[in-house]
Amino acid sequence: DLAESGRCESKKNGVNGAFAACDKLTLRALDELVWSAAFLMRSVMQRGEVRVKLSSGGEVVGPLNDFWKADPERSRPLLKTVDLKSAYKQLAVHPDHQAACVVTIKDPCSSEVRGYISRVLPFGAGASVTAFNRVARLIQRILQEARAINFNYFDDYPLLELSALRGSCDKVVHSVLSLLGFECALEKEQQFGHSADLLGVTVDLSDPSLGKVCVANKVDRCAEVSAAVGEVIRRGSLKAREVASLFGRIQFMEGQIMGRLGRLALMELRALCDSCGNLTLGEVEVAAFRNLQIRMQSRTISAALPDGCICVFTDGACEGPEDSPVCSIGGVMYHQVGGHWCARFFSCSAPANIIKRWSEAGKKHLIGPVELYAVVCARRVWSHYLNRERVLFFVDHSGVHAACVSGTSKDPIWRSLLVELECADADAMMGWIARVPSPSNPADAPSRGSADFPIFGTLLLHRRSIEPA
Repeated sequence: DLAESGRCESKKNGVNGAFAACDKLTLRALDELVWSAAFLMRSVMQRGEVRVKLSSGGEVVGPLNDFWKADPERSRPLLKTVDLKSAYKQLAVHPDHQAACVVTIKDPCSSEVRGYISRVLPFGAGASVTAFNRVARLIQRILQEARAINFNYFDDYPLLELSALRGSCDKVVHSVLSLLGFECALEKEQQFGHSADLLGVTVDLSDPSLGKVCVANKVDRCAEVSAAVGEVIRRGSLKAREVASLFGRIQFMEGQIMGRLGRLALMELRALCDSCGNLTLGEVEVAAFRNLQIRMQSRTISAALPDGCICVFTDGACEGPEDSPVCSIGGVMYHQVGGHWCARFFSCSAPANIIKRWSEAGKKHLIGPVELYAVVCARRVWSHYLNRERVLFFVDHSGVHAACVSGTSKDPIWRSLLVELECADADAMMGWIARVPSPSNPADAPSRGSADFPIFGTLLLHRRSIEPA
């Protein structure tokens, strides 16, 4: 089996337990690729200049060369992937260290134990991952010095280049790798194109206006997983023995497309992985798995320069006796309109029927669900401003903050609200959720029925009803 697979089962035989990595491996290739593609599109089509913000706070600004302005097709970003062939086998183990790289197996014919020296990095060994990625990142750095826009994901090197320079970039990358003694998997390599399958997803730069980058899981994988999830919804149940293969495929896809849709369904799958029981889908679970199906769709990242980050603050209040509390919510949003800052807010009572239902379910402390309800309402009411935008959400309840970040909860009431938050965020914002101290939360006053909060810019009033979640 070892000869056929070429894999050393270092995890099963305990070898990996003797190794601890000191390096932290960061896999940012997809994020870096999408950002770089959007930056090139923005520089070419929307500004006519190149503007780069430095970590020091300064800027490097310069006009776009007339060569790129003369013909837009010259400056259209294209991409492809260069893959190292049998990557681990291209890195030799130092002769002095080969004594620590002996694989022992039992001969099935003679029942004798035989030892085999691995003269290259053994596939399956934890130490091989760290050792290989040190070399892989060195190759990436050398290619960057050769002015090739490249990214690294283990043995894959996605390349991004403008159309007029694609031939030069291709020759430079292959020449450098050849000089370094590395062999590429030429049989798998494709030419530069408007879209490419790389890093487990399809990245599409074919928008005629160069206004967006589309990222989607591969079509065949999406169809397969969507059909499997649809079958679970149709049956209304899921058995533990069916989870392993489904969860493995979904977990990989989860890492490729950002967004919160389907997180509750994934939590159910994780829980089933560690149990021997079955999951019967209730109303909340069905909604969670449907959100997981929706997540199979592509994600669009705008190449337009953002006006600025949107800041949203929410809060909730529960006053009165414990058996009949009066609950209210509020939210404040600061955003830019035409280059000028504006403020919007909402303030209302939480629906009495929802509060009653939560109380009858045994909830004594309602402030947590009420504050989470405020987040859901803000995401719904201001969806027109928040969809696909960069947003900072601030809450002053630690439990709400934790639930919004993880997207999951074991409490059924919180879970029902998180499902609504998933639905509201279907056209996903690029959001970051942080905790703000209560005295610094401008939404505290609106949550108590007051409009006495800090106004930054122009206050815009628009009366509308808030549909209950």
